[in-house]
Amino acid sequence: MTERESGEIFKQVSETLLKTEESIHRLTDKDISPEKIEQILKKTFRLKPVSLYLPIRKAYLQKRKELLDTSFKFTPENIEKLIRVNQILTENSQKVLAQAQKLYEQLQTQICDFTHDFEIEGTVRVSYNGDNSLIDFDPEKDEICGESKYQHIAEIIDNTMADCYFKNLYYCHYNDNSKPNTREGKDIFWAFSLDTVPLIEGVSFCCAFHNLADHTLYALQDIVRINDFWNEVKVRYQNFNGDV
Repeated sequence: MTERESGEIFKQVSETLLKTEESIHRLTDKDISPEKIEQILKKTFRLKPVSLYLPIRKAYLQKRKELLDTSFKFTPENIEKLIRVNQILTENSQKVLAQAQKLYEQLQTQICDFTHDFEIEGTVRVSYNGDNSLIDFDPEKDEICGESKYQHIAEIIDNTMADCYFKNLYYCHYNDNSKPNTREGKDIFWAFSLDTVPLIEGVSFCCAFHNLADHTLYALQDIVRINDFWNEVKVRYQNFNGDV
């Protein structure tokens, strides 16, 4: 097969997948259920090449989130679980920010022959590491007909997020030219209403929770079950060298 022929086939397949993606977004709860979407995703998760099928997987997950968020019940128990996640993300964001600021202050006074510049990045994200990453994992409910050969939907979301979305729920950044921002700690909290969660009296939702609930592929049904988050602060030491 020539390169031209391969290109034509790729174009045809891409156009077909694009039409499929558009048709998925038009589906309603009368056409498909979240459970059916999960079955489709689990059975097609390993299809190659990933670059071709990833947009379809993303579209299905977006539709799943839409359907689940619409039907989510804000019971006292579920509200308590959402508050739990918000509290964890608030504390994680504050912890990451504090560590990033501490390193920034240390590096400002550090004398080093190598370092001409530095970059500090702090992030908070969801971490999926198997069954323990779900607070209430149930082998009977979390498998299709008890078959463990399929990936859990949480793994599929995590994998798709890595390729389609910026996974950081919270992000802060410093370099040698940064000026400490007195508002940065306050900006951990979200000042507006959330798209998917009603205002809860006495609860200040953080930006990380806003990003998780409104800008990822995780449905509220998934969020109340999340048990693991990854907090990271990275420092890059930079050196510039060359003839002056």
